[in-house]
Amino acid sequence: MNIMESQMACDLLLQVHQWFDGFQLHNSPLQLAIKDGILVDSGVELNWTADRIVKSDGILLPAVTDLHTHPDHYASRFGSDPDRHSLLTGVNQVISQGDAGALGVQEFVDRVIIPSQTDVKLAINISKYGESRSIPSISAIDDIDIDLCVAASQKFANYIVAVSVNVSRNSCPHEDPEKVLKLAVRTAEELGLPILYGMRRNVDWSIGEQLDLLRSGDIVTYCFRPAPHAMVDTIGVLREICDARHRGIVFDVGHGCQSFNFDVAEFAIKSGFMPDTISTDLQSGHNGMQPPHTLALVASKMMAIGMPLNLVLRSITTRPVEVLGISNDKVFGYGIPANFQIVSLSGDNHVLTDCLGSQRIGKLIISEVVIQQGEQIR
Repeated sequence: MNIMESQMACDLLLQVHQWFDGFQLHNSPLQLAIKDGILVDSGVELNWTADRIVKSDGILLPAVTDLHTHPDHYASRFGSDPDRHSLLTGVNQVISQGDAGALGVQEFVDRVIIPSQTDVKLAINISKYGESRSIPSISAIDDIDIDLCVAASQKFANYIVAVSVNVSRNSCPHEDPEKVLKLAVRTAEELGLPILYGMRRNVDWSIGEQLDLLRSGDIVTYCFRPAPHAMVDTIGVLREICDARHRGIVFDVGHGCQSFNFDVAEFAIKSGFMPDTISTDLQSGHNGMQPPHTLALVASKMMAIGMPLNLVLRSITTRPVEVLGISNDKVFGYGIPANFQIVSLSGDNHVLTDCLGSQRIGKLIISEVVIQQGEQIR
């Protein structure tokens, strides 16, 4: 093999006829050449020899990100193995919603982030204990130590993308939720990070007052929870929610075990309110479920109630990384890590179920091919 031939040899060549650029779906040929875990070329027809060629009629996607999960399967009471339950089901990158606080970040990095094939990032819990105990993460105000949180976040800045604070009754049963949120905002401002926020029910503390404390770029998860947390009333999406979006607040699905309701989500979408990001809130309680609780399944539910396919795909690919400030503008550009997905749509309709047992009918988004760091995982 001469020098020119060796320069045009790659490990993996992907050949597709549909691809999503982060905004639009294209029905045209595209080929990607991957070498040493990096995208080295892209175009309509490439002149590369490859050790392996993957041809697909599916839709090629940029890296898929699940903005709200619980990947700490060692120390967190909610943890679920990211390589088994996220990567293998079609997710390249996951964000941990507060599994670790300041006292547990080192262990989280050593035992979860570094060994995982999945790209794992952390929204550090404002509680120094994170979810490492069997009791609520914020059981006492002394659970919060701003200085400790800032120091840990600065030390592990390459891995920490947000500050997580959940003031629901389950996570913050006894302390004043307003005081807790204000402490989290102070911490996030010092770090220059967004907040990943779980709201308190309206009857305890008005949604408007909660949202007023958030800043542009902060993220509200569990956005389609049923009453008494619902973001809609009999007329439409609450004015406070609309005002918050206008100010730049981001809204994430965060499906979870109890936090997604078809009626709320469908009413919001019909009112013109689409979520910015779609996430699973994948946790140990989902292990063994049938069908498996995957990001593709949650995205399918959103499509079934009227969210357009291009917005669904954007909400699991380019939008999450934009929100977190880790965006790469070169979606299929030279030199980026070779983390991609190929998905298809089912031919038949399927029954889809929310957390309360309500059902809708729709097509499934199916993960067909998973490429992580240049390796075909599935």
